[in-house]
Amino acid sequence: MRVVLGVGGRPDAAAGELLTLAAAALAEHGLDPTAVRLVATLDRRAGAAGVQALAAASGTKVQAVPVETLAAQACPTPSQRVLAAVGSPSVAEAAVLACGGRLLGPRHASRAWTVAVGALPAAGLTGAVDPTVATPVQEDR
Repeated sequence: MRVVLGVGGRPDAAAGELLTLAAAALAEHGLDPTAVRLVATLDRRAGAAGVQALAAASGTKVQAVPVETLAAQACPTPSQRVLAAVGSPSVAEAAVLACGGRLLGPRHASRAWTVAVGALPAAGLTGAVDPTVATPVQEDR
């Protein structure tokens, strides 16, 4: 299975907390971290240290998703607090859906991070991640 991790969090949140949360979310679904093909988040959080650390640990890239695209997704657990903070009622779940993923279960949350796990379409399908919807972010080094 090809996995997308949708991530939402506070801008200054600790990377270690996100790595721990993501590992627990994957384990709950019986998934190996090597299955992660994409880490997706709100465009203005894509450069956050935790998001970049998760992508590096997964050996994959970050997809930056505009807030308008996130807000257009029908998510199972919208949040008024998140809507007030970023302009979308969901980030983690919406990021999975915006990248063509299917949510595998409820989101996982810690103090500062939220992670949603999704299954991406089979590798042979084209357009699984629409580049007009989500833009890859390259880390500056």
